Amino acid sequence: MVIDNLFTPEDCAQYVAKVESEKQWEIAGVGIVAGNAQMVDSSYRHSSRILYDNEGLASELFEKLKPYLKDIEHMDHSSLHRNTCKPLTDPPARLVGLNKRLSFYSIKGQFFRKHCDGTYSTPDKKRISYYTLQLYLNGSAKELKGGATRFWKMGNINGPERRKAQPGMPLQKFLDVEPRIGRALIFEQHGLIHSGEDVEEGTKITVRTDLMFEACMEESLAFVE
Repeated sequence: MVIDNLFTPEDCAQYVAKVESEKQWEIAGVGIVAGNAQMVDSSYRHSSRILYDNEGLASELFEKLKPYLKDIEHMDHSSLHRNTCKPLTDPPARLVGLNKRLSFYSIKGQFFRKHCDGTYSTPDKKRISYYTLQLYLNGSAKELKGGATRFWKMGNINGPERRKAQPGMPLQKFLDVEPRIGRALIFEQHGLIHSGEDVEEGTKITVRTDLMFEACMEESLAFVE
């Protein structure tokens, strides 16, 4: 899902200024090693990051998003909640907000190679993420070249789709979402391979977080009555 002009250029500049006034950019890691230290691999992920925990800002972003989320605000089945809700093992769930941890990225001549986003769950396991929000805080065709969020086709490109294609018809191997200021991108986390393509000119600034879901206990009980 792509939502254009969700935030104004002034909004985006304000968010960046606020975060930069409170914290400093650090090298983005690819995981945690002993002692809770970040593991860095600049051949795979190369960018600067600020981890910013702010419930108020997360709520502000969510309020702007809510009118566009009708199609995903309720899930009939939530597989990641299987072991957290009784009596159903695969309960319905509802969207309750954003993860308060906001990951701001500054990417200049850098990239993030193919990966799938991991899920996040609160310590009590009651709230679990199923979707990612990526908000682009700058970017126009003039000031920024490259840096698309690229979604890669899964499966065998020489399989059934190739056989169905008309002669000479190219088979699309990926889909690009270009960074444009104020644009919001929402996508499923499980199994969706994507990458942050090389930023060739300019600096790409984004913020990423998770859409959090909670099992609907009342509906779960109703299903078994």
